[in-house]
Amino acid sequence: MTEMKNFFSIICMLAAMLTISCSNDDVVNNTANKVNAAKDIKFEISFSDYNTDDTISHGTRATIDPQVQKTQIVPMGEMMYAEVSLQRDTTKTIDKVGKAKTRALTDGTYTIYAYQGTSLKGTLKGTVTSNVFTPTSSNEEIGLESGTYTFVCCNEKVQVNGETWSINRSDVENARIGIAKNIVITPTPRKQKVAFQMKHVGSRVKVVMQTDGFPPRDLTGNFSSTLNIPSKINFKTSTQTYAVAGTVPFTDNITFAYTTGAAWTNAPTAPEGWNDYYYFLPKTNGANLKFTITGGTAYRLPITGRSVTFPELASMSSNDSYRLVMKVHYNYIYLFSDGTTGQKTDANFRSKTPIAVVVSRSKRIAAAIKDIDPSAISNFKWGKDNVVTTNTASATLSDHLSDLKGYDYTYSTTYSTDGIIKGNDAINYPAFYAAAHYDAGVPITGANIGKWYLPSIGEWNLYFKNLVYLINEDVDYVEKPVPGSPNEMFYPDTYALKFTSQRSKGTGKSLYASSSELSASQYYAYCYESFVSSSMGGWTMINNSGRNMVVQGNKSNDSRMFVRPFVHY
Repeated sequence: MTEMKNFFSIICMLAAMLTISCSNDDVVNNTANKVNAAKDIKFEISFSDYNTDDTISHGTRATIDPQVQKTQIVPMGEMMYAEVSLQRDTTKTIDKVGKAKTRALTDGTYTIYAYQGTSLKGTLKGTVTSNVFTPTSSNEEIGLESGTYTFVCCNEKVQVNGETWSINRSDVENARIGIAKNIVITPTPRKQKVAFQMKHVGSRVKVVMQTDGFPPRDLTGNFSSTLNIPSKINFKTSTQTYAVAGTVPFTDNITFAYTTGAAWTNAPTAPEGWNDYYYFLPKTNGANLKFTITGGTAYRLPITGRSVTFPELASMSSNDSYRLVMKVHYNYIYLFSDGTTGQKTDANFRSKTPIAVVVSRSKRIAAAIKDIDPSAISNFKWGKDNVVTTNTASATLSDHLSDLKGYDYTYSTTYSTDGIIKGNDAINYPAFYAAAHYDAGVPITGANIGKWYLPSIGEWNLYFKNLVYLINEDVDYVEKPVPGSPNEMFYPDTYALKFTSQRSKGTGKSLYASSSELSASQYYAYCYESFVSSSMGGWTMINNSGRNMVVQGNKSNDSRMFVRPFVHY
C-alpha cells in the first residue's frame, strides 16, 4: 500500500512539473483576472504604404477624393491656360526605396498607449526589429482588466509628452502612428495579439508639369504657401485627433527636367531623387499652396511669373500621396456655331458650340474639329486621275505654300481645266464634294460663316505654322525636329486637330487631302502620321516614322486619305 501511495505522489509531482514547463511564449499566467500587456499580449507591427484605404483617423476616401479630383481651369496669358489638379499618386514607397531601406526606416524605438474609452490605462516602450515589438522597460507593465481597448502606437520620430504627442515638419517624412481600435482583452491562458498598421503621419506632394506634345524649355518654378502652413502639430492620444501647434512660411525652388530623345513622355517633372516629394503635416490646406513659374518657355511663349493656386482643395490627409499636376495647354481660338470666336478660358465657353479651330485670325480661316468619315463614301478618292485638272498644278512644293485658294478650287471654275465645279461633283471629285457637304453636327446660325471647302496645301501650311510648329517656318516633305532640339527626333502629337476618323491598322500614312494638285496622278496631302514596321528579336513592331509633313497622294486610290474641311468666317 505504501508503495502504491508513493507511486501516485510521483505521478502528481511529474504532472505539476510538466504543467510548469509548458508555460511557453503562447501560454500566460494571469493574476487577479488582469492581463499584463507587457508579457501577455503580442504586439504585431506592420507598415502601410501611402494611399492605403483609409487615413490614420480612419476617414475613408469617399469623403476626400471628390475634392482631390476637381480640376481648375487657370488662364495663363492670352494663348495658354492650365488644368490644375491634385491627383492621387500611385508610386509605392517599397518599390522606390527597396525593402532593405524600408526596414531601416521602420526599425527603432516605439511607444504604445492603452486606452479604455478616453482613460489611459498604461504605457509601454520597446523596440521594433523586423516587425516584432519587444518591451524594453520592465517597470512599465500594464495590468488590463477584461474589456474593450484602443491601443495607440508611434515611432521615435514622434515626440512623446504625456497624452499629447508632437510631430515637427522636419520629421514628418518618417513619423508613423498606428491605432488598433475595439480590441477585446480577456484573461486567457494563451497570448493575445494586437496588430498595428503603422501609417505615415503626414502626406507628400510631387509637383508635375505637363504640356501637349510641345516640349517646354528651361522650366523653373517656386512652390510656396500663400499663408503659413503647419510646422508642428499635436496629436491627442485619447481622442486620436490633431491640432496645429505652430506655423511657418513655406517656399522652395524647383528646376524641372525631362527625358529627351525617343523616350520623351510629354510629362516633364522634377527629376527623380532631387526633392522628388514635399512632405506636409496634417491640417495643411491645399488652398494655401501656390506654384509660380519663374523661368522657361512653353509653346514658344515665355511663361515666367504665371502662378496657380488651389482654392478648391481640402486639407491633405495623413498617409496620402498626391501629384500636383499642372497641364499647360495652348489656348486655341475656336469658331462657334453662332459665328463668334472664343477660347476655353472664356466665361461663356460652356454655353457655346465649337465647330472649328481658328487657323488664321487675319485671314479668317478655320478648320473643322471633326473629320469626314471616308468609309461612308463609295468610290472615295481625290478626283480625276491621269489628267491635270487645275491650271495651278506644279511639282514644286514651294509654288503652293502661299496659295490660299482652297475655296476657289472647290467652288469656282477659274482655275479648272475641265470647267467642273469640284465641290458639286460627287462622281469625279469625291473628296471635294465631301468637304463641300460637310455636316458640323449642329445648326449653324452665324451669318458670317461661309461654306465648307477642301483646303489647299498652302492653308494646311498656315495650320502647321500657326497651330503646330508655332513659328513662321513652312511645312516640308520631312518632319521638322522638335523646337530647340535639332538632334532630338522624337514625335510630339498633333494636338491642334484631334484625329477623329477610324485609323487603318498596320503600316502606312494617314493623310489629309488638300485641293492642291501636283500632277496628272498625284495631289499634295498633309500627313498627320506615318507608321513603318521593323523587326527585332523575331518580333514585328509598328513604329511612328513621322508627323506633320507634306506627302504626295495618289489621286485614284489612297486608302488612308481623310478629309478635314476648312471654312471662312
